[in-house]
Amino acid sequence: MRIKTTTWILTGVLSFGLLTAPLSMIPNSVNIVGEAAAATNSPVTTKVLGKGTSWETTMYIIKGDKPGPTVWVSGGVHGNEPAGYKAAGQVKNWKIDKGTLIVLPEANKVGIKKFRRDSGFGDLNRAFPQSKKEGADNALAKAIWSEYLKYKPDYLLDLHEGFDYHVQNKDSVGQSIIYYPTGNMDDYASKLVSKLNKTTAYSKRFSKLKYPVGGSLARAAGIFGSKSAIFETGDDDPINTRVKNHLTAVEMFLNHAGVKVTAK
Repeated sequence: MRIKTTTWILTGVLSFGLLTAPLSMIPNSVNIVGEAAAATNSPVTTKVLGKGTSWETTMYIIKGDKPGPTVWVSGGVHGNEPAGYKAAGQVKNWKIDKGTLIVLPEANKVGIKKFRRDSGFGDLNRAFPQSKKEGADNALAKAIWSEYLKYKPDYLLDLHEGFDYHVQNKDSVGQSIIYYPTGNMDDYASKLVSKLNKTTAYSKRFSKLKYPVGGSLARAAGIFGSKSAIFETGDDDPINTRVKNHLTAVEMFLNHAGVKVTAK
């Protein structure tokens, strides 16, 4: 509902600590951790999760010019919720002034390809730890959770969609921000709802809710110390409107973390 190291590939040379060798000398059997620089002059790296599997997906790590918080944004945990993964697909191209922005645009690649909620392993958003003593439930969730534990993001926002508007139907969480009440997340949720409702019909207005559902990535992140939330649009609105609202939620989340977007 925390990357202090970066592997760079420059002009055909691969560097690991003090060992440097031309890429042509690296055996094909060596796994280069799925990380590659997106451009030789860009502070962006990528990592492939589940390389070679049906659920293979790419994560983007964007560095600002100055030290700062680590912020995680994910989309596509449910494959039939396109506004989230379309928005995250734009966020991966953003530049920031400080800290680290981790973007996992298409967490559930199998679900996205088939436009279905589940991942082939079941509901991915019920597969994450529900206590600090637990782990993730399946290979895909474990791969994502491993990255979460590696980077230990200070903030995490997961992008979703609901089948209806929560203000009209309490069985749906569409048009809501569902936050884990740690730190000053209530302030973020209040400001986001206030901003979005200025341009949203009253009958479709956004709601502020507490506690992402158990087993969700956002709930697990909250348990493990991140300031976390799930943002939900209602899937009856035009896709452009929904994507725009997701992008607003992400940019305000970054601002809440003290990070500014310098380019899109």
